[in-house]
Amino acid sequence: MFYLNDEKMGLYSFMEAVDQEYIFHRSFPAYDPTNFSLFKVKTHSAVCSASWTESETVGLEAATSETTFLFERGEHRPPFPSSDNFYVCGGGFFGQIGNECTDAMRAFALHDYNYGEFVVEEGLIDRDLGQSSWDGVMKDFANEHLGGFKCDGERCENR
Repeated sequence: MFYLNDEKMGLYSFMEAVDQEYIFHRSFPAYDPTNFSLFKVKTHSAVCSASWTESETVGLEAATSETTFLFERGEHRPPFPSSDNFYVCGGGFFGQIGNECTDAMRAFALHDYNYGEFVVEEGLIDRDLGQSSWDGVMKDFANEHLGGFKCDGERCENR
């Protein structure tokens, strides 16, 4: 989320990876580490969950606070198929994306279908820099502008 003169402007995409404070300090001369936050929006926050409904999670294995999800990095993820065949690799890639989306749906249900809570708490909108006190602001922003949309063809509207 990008603020200019204390006014919320929206999301901002940096060309260089801003994951260290010295880069942020160099780019913004008025840098104040006690009053800023930088969030990164990850793939499954937008692609998988913007229009889910509670009924779409029926039948999925319930997640708990101890669940390790496939969209998280780590050794728990299944190995990716290795092949010279484009279709084997492509099928493996899209199959993995589908499994990660299913796990994201399980995480969404775990957070009582609160989109902002789900994406921030599960790290799908990740605070790279700044104070945790901004997490609530990002949750509200995500609920208002990024999640909870119902799409019909090309038209989407907030629920």
